[in-house]
Amino acid sequence: MASAILLFYTSDGFLIAADGRARINGSVSSDMTTKIFHISEPNRSLAYAFGGSVALTDKDDSGIILFDFRDEAVQAIRSLKKTWYDDLPTYAKKLAKRLQNKLERARRNERIEPLKEDPTGLVACLLLAGYYAKSPSAVMVEFRHEEQMLLPPRITPLKLDQGYNPLMTYGSEKVRQQVFFAETPEFSAYRVPRVNIEEKVTLSEVADAANKYILACSDPAAILIDAEHCAGIGGHIHMARVTPQRGFEWIVPPVTASST
Repeated sequence: MASAILLFYTSDGFLIAADGRARINGSVSSDMTTKIFHISEPNRSLAYAFGGSVALTDKDDSGIILFDFRDEAVQAIRSLKKTWYDDLPTYAKKLAKRLQNKLERARRNERIEPLKEDPTGLVACLLLAGYYAKSPSAVMVEFRHEEQMLLPPRITPLKLDQGYNPLMTYGSEKVRQQVFFAETPEFSAYRVPRVNIEEKVTLSEVADAANKYILACSDPAAILIDAEHCAGIGGHIHMARVTPQRGFEWIVPPVTASST
């Protein structure tokens, strides 16, 4: 599933944003898809999001979903709720193992579609970020395959650099370069003025930066430089913050979720 997902970190907390578009066989199926979720438990206040092939369908009927990372994550998170792990990478490793096991079982079904061929072997990625035992932390989990054989999940802790640049961007790398690093006039409307030093950047500033990046991906100029990724990005932009004081909160909720 083509998506635009961004994660920022500031002195006030984390900001995560995503577009709302979903496509099936190249056609838009929804512009109101929820791509951001949360874990609100004692000592775990986290946002999470999936990118990549989030759902696998029947090989002959794309309307029949045989495996969905989002549904399986809800069950896996529930199963880990009463067990304590020392830090977010360890928790993410346990969560990834459960998801990988579910995916391996689902792929025994001869009706399931093959894993998409990607130069990197990526099947899907899972971003987790927020406060674990009151400590800020962010982790990327990558599910990969090699010639249809699943590889062990890759767990990568993200360095918590504050500022205007996202810690992680899932989407168009070409547009990311244009919006956050280049100075070409075609994307000037999508750049946020950098008026503060990194340690003083606010959540409202990075929310604006996230919103503008996602909008930039829908600009005709973006289609010209990266049609493969940008054609699948659009729809309702939703975003949330995770702070040490209040945990997970919607800034702009998805259409199907409440604002609390």
